[in-house]
Amino acid sequence: MAKLTPDATRTEHGLVINQKIIPWGAVWPKDSGKYKKGQKYKADRRLSGGTGKVAGVTIHNTGDLPNVEEDAEQYTRATWPNANMNDARVHYFVDDINAWQNLEDTEVGWHAGDGSGPGNGTTISIEIIMDGSGSKEDLGAEENGALLAAILLKKYGLTTDHTRADPHLGQRRRQLRPKQDTQRRPTRSHRRRLQGPRRYAPARPHPPPRPVQLRGRHPRPVYPLRRGGVGRPRTDGEHHRHPH
Repeated sequence: MAKLTPDATRTEHGLVINQKIIPWGAVWPKDSGKYKKGQKYKADRRLSGGTGKVAGVTIHNTGDLPNVEEDAEQYTRATWPNANMNDARVHYFVDDINAWQNLEDTEVGWHAGDGSGPGNGTTISIEIIMDGSGSKEDLGAEENGALLAAILLKKYGLTTDHTRADPHLGQRRRQLRPKQDTQRRPTRSHRRRLQGPRRYAPARPHPPPRPVQLRGRHPRPVYPLRRGGVGRPRTDGEHHRHPH
C-alpha cells in the first residue's frame, strides 16, 4: 500500500508532525478476531472523565521495523486505515525522521498498562520507535521523542513532573506485543527513563516546579528505554482486550 498522505502537517521547533487522526465514530473496516466489521474502533471519549483535560504525557518505546525508513508512518498506516495493530490506540508515533499523530490530544487512547486508570484515561501517549542499539537512527528517535514530549508539556502548561513511564506498564505492555516481536530491548532504571524531556527544560526548582521552557536541540539527549511497546503491525491474528 502506498504511503499515507497526512491530513495536515505542522513543524514545531524543527520537528515535523504529520496528522492522520482516526476519525471520531470510526468502525472496524473488517472482521478481526473478536472484533467484527462495523464495531466501534476506538474509545471516542475525552480524557479526564470527558473534560478533555491533559494531565500528563506517557512515554513508551516500541520496536524499530527492519528495512523501513519512516517507521512512524508505517505504524500509523497499520493502525488506520489498515486496522492491523490489534487494539492499540496511540496519540503519537515518532522516529528519527518525524512524528505522526493518530489521536487528538484530548481523547482517550489505549496504550498504558493500567486499563481504565489514569495512564489511558488522562495522558497523551508517545511511542518512540527504536531498537536500543545506540545507532544514529536510535539517537535521532530519542531526541525527537524528547522534543515532542517537551512541546506537549509546554502546550498544556505542565512540567516534567507530569511525564510518566510507569514500572507497572512493562509487564502489561509485553503482553500486548505480537508473538513474532521478540527483538531484545535494553532495560535501565525507571527513575532515569524520563530524562529526555528535561534536556529541553531548565533545571527544575524545588519547590515549585517551573513550566517547561523549550531550548534548542541537544546533540546527545538521554532517553533511557523501557521494555515493551505496542508491538509491530499484526500478522499472526493475535488479538487483545479493547477498552470500549
